[in-house]
Amino acid sequence: MQKLTQFRQHLTPLTQGLFLLLLLGLTINIVQQLALINLNWWYRSIIPHSIKMLRLSMQDNDSWGPMLNALDYLQMHKDKLLYSSLFFEDKIKFQYPLTSLFPLILLRKLIPHLENQRYVLNILSWLTVCFTIFLTTKVFNLKLADSFEQSSQISSRTDKTIRILLLFCLGITFYPIIRAHSLGQLQVFINGLFTLSFWLWLNKKERLTGVLVGLMILMKPQYLMLGVWGILRRKWSFTIATFTVVLVGLLISISLFGFANHLDYLGVLSFLSRHGEAYYPNQSINGFLHRLLFNGDNLNFGMNSFPPFNLIVYGGTLLTSSLLLLPALVGVMAKQNRGTIIDFAIISLSSTIASPIAWEHHYGILFVIYAFLLASLLNFPVLGQKSLLYLGLCYLLSSNLLSFTNNLAMIPIINILQSYLLFSALAVLGILYILANTNRKKQSIEVESRIGRVEN
Repeated sequence: MQKLTQFRQHLTPLTQGLFLLLLLGLTINIVQQLALINLNWWYRSIIPHSIKMLRLSMQDNDSWGPMLNALDYLQMHKDKLLYSSLFFEDKIKFQYPLTSLFPLILLRKLIPHLENQRYVLNILSWLTVCFTIFLTTKVFNLKLADSFEQSSQISSRTDKTIRILLLFCLGITFYPIIRAHSLGQLQVFINGLFTLSFWLWLNKKERLTGVLVGLMILMKPQYLMLGVWGILRRKWSFTIATFTVVLVGLLISISLFGFANHLDYLGVLSFLSRHGEAYYPNQSINGFLHRLLFNGDNLNFGMNSFPPFNLIVYGGTLLTSSLLLLPALVGVMAKQNRGTIIDFAIISLSSTIASPIAWEHHYGILFVIYAFLLASLLNFPVLGQKSLLYLGLCYLLSSNLLSFTNNLAMIPIINILQSYLLFSALAVLGILYILANTNRKKQSIEVESRIGRVEN
């Protein structure tokens, strides 16, 4: 016990706090795993998903299956429209743009056998998850370097090493990131690209950031809002790079698959915006409204179906999407924070939440945002003394799979608890706005004053 106490004295409060956060998350998952042991839900907590990732077990086929089906269809039915046939007639949920198929086309040429393709995709996904966590650590340490917490305490080499290990453990237990890998999801690479974009923007590499955002748009059109944001912020090197990548990718895609197939994709986007998904992992306003009105099955994924059109859900989705995106685009924040990394985080998270379909794994972008916010709130506790407590609660909600909430799925009003990830994302967005509207000079004086009072 004495040795443990001595060891603890070598750790800064920040490192001890990270350890406590990890311990709380694991405790929540272990208790839930034991409480639900009589139910046939092996994946009822983050732990099995993390183990699957660490063991390099094969992923599911959530993205790769529909994408490979789309490639096969394009090769065999060149005279037919892809989405009209595959999505609307055959009910196969291939919802990505044709530009997302580029990596698989290359992979097929290099590796002809399907099982080998899946193995390579599994390895690449695993490496991307590790890269995402590594970059998040870099963002955290860079932002932490100028914080009062860091400057007022000397971190030993042991403390720094343990902190890095804790961040890695927090990464492999962050459900949205690990779920993307476990599913076999294209989102793994989008999360990785976003984290790299975040790191580059923090380091004033706007043109390179634009290239990566362009690649993200080619895989998921909802990130087009970042390009619009770049125009409104007059970040021309970023904007030109973004739209150049998109334009080149689109021209290549049209030459490969034809213009008609790209027009056909607009019908899919329109359909998705009108219907969305009721299934509980859809952590968007659309999914929240579907579940609130019991419009569709919120416990089982419809492999070949969508919830019926509901005017309240559709209108509510359009309204809330506008309320989320307009402030983010216009820049409702202190003038000096427009175009900064905080602003970049706001438009990125707003675009995700505002989408009609925002699956749990789409919130993998939150991990690096949490790292940035933690380091920022150490420097500027904009929510007062409980700033870190609020952030920690948000993190615990969004980093865990709280399967017990599905027991409430059929209880009116109470079933809103299934949207815990949505609520935590909205809370994080609120913290970002508060940080973006804080007078940092005034805040620094207040923090220094508090430190001075403590020293006296």
